[in-house]
Amino acid sequence: MSSTNFLTVKTHLSEFKNNSDKDTVSEASESGTSNSVTSAEDLQKLAVILGLNSADDVYQERFRVDRRRLETMLAENLEESQTAQAFFHQVMTETNTLVNWPARLKIGARSKKDPHVRVAGRPDDVKLAREKIMQLLDTRSNRVTMKIDVSYTDHSHIIGKGGLTIKRVMEDTGCHIHFPDSNRTSTVEKSNQVSIAGDMERVERARARVRALTPLMFCFELPIVAPSQPLPDITSPYVQQIQEQYNVQVIIIF
Repeated sequence: MSSTNFLTVKTHLSEFKNNSDKDTVSEASESGTSNSVTSAEDLQKLAVILGLNSADDVYQERFRVDRRRLETMLAENLEESQTAQAFFHQVMTETNTLVNWPARLKIGARSKKDPHVRVAGRPDDVKLAREKIMQLLDTRSNRVTMKIDVSYTDHSHIIGKGGLTIKRVMEDTGCHIHFPDSNRTSTVEKSNQVSIAGDMERVERARARVRALTPLMFCFELPIVAPSQPLPDITSPYVQQIQEQYNVQVIIIF
């Protein structure tokens, strides 16, 4: 490609990117990317700019990026050079691609799902753009998995009715918590292992929440009573009052 044609392509791409930026800001949604490079017309324009035969020759790739890091780049108090818009525009300029990203991602939203970014261009350029984006926004770069022992007899209590309790913990911490599936079918061997996956800080928060939900069992022996004295009765008003007052369960084993 001659230097003149190269500059022409650069100029057209720059104009297209500026329009794409406007669309991204106005059309981006919480759930994903904007639709500025998803229409057939836009893909055809991009194909012409890149010297491709048709829109079918434009390669697109969609992948997730780290929500927490992207939220940081969307903060209002950043310098212009540190913003998400500046970062993605630089990637587009360096790789001759167009990048769709959720510019209106709600910061601090209850949802902890990582959003998608879409890149369009030539295959090699798209690959390079993805590498540049993931160097900063890789969802797995700081992801860890912690395995802890929690008695299998307490799993149902921690999970809660219909899984509501553990779902709330996962939503609040942004971690995935897995209880062993084998416990549902095995009648002999039960596993105590619980896995928590996420970034290190959130995993620690999730671990603390799981531990806080784990029942504490305290066992002790009662003095031997005389034959004439009645045996302890968990249905007695006194024991019932203790259970209600302290939110505990009393079990008497003879």
